[in-house]
Amino acid sequence: EDISSQKLGEIISDLYIETNEGKKKRLWESANTALLALGANKARVEKIVAEKNLQALAKLVEELF
Repeated sequence: EDISSQKLGEIISDLYIETNEGKKKRLWESANTALLALGANKARVEKIVAEKNLQALAKLVEELF
């Protein structure tokens, strides 16, 4: 669980600073995969990822840990 929380924290940090759209897309895909693996609500994860809502992503990660 610690590894997943650390990984998600790194993904969020990277999303804040990343400017390359291709890399951002991969980071969002990684966040999606990690959140689902942790048992997050699939519909909520899909909505956050579809909207690319970084604040909602950070809030969801905070709630999970």
